[in-house]
Amino acid sequence: MSKKRPKLDSDDRIKIHACLERRMNVTAIANELGFNKSTISRELRRNIVEKKAKVTSCPIRDRLIVCNTCKKKGLCGKMKRYYNYKKAEILTMNRRISSRSKPKLNGEAIKLIDEIVSEGVGLG
Repeated sequence: MSKKRPKLDSDDRIKIHACLERRMNVTAIANELGFNKSTISRELRRNIVEKKAKVTSCPIRDRLIVCNTCKKKGLCGKMKRYYNYKKAEILTMNRRISSRSKPKLNGEAIKLIDEIVSEGVGLG
């Protein structure tokens, strides 16, 4: 059963982090939090921090999603992926701010629309 609210909040991100520490998969995390598994998957995909390495694939991480709890992460030469709820919250807030701060129209288009609307308002 999924929640009606569309966005994850800070508490949800803390719970996701805790579930990852318990080595839960996306489906189990979604069931525990009451969100659709696509919401959890999207959260992880958008907010995982990657540390570059020479080798890109890891069969252990394919099961665990992230390297947070991998016992071999210190010895591994593969690309590492970490989820941290604090960084996830910062990344999310930055995305929300930047998506709203850019006007969709250029200055000339806004000026033209303003002139047209002002004339209409003047006519009553």
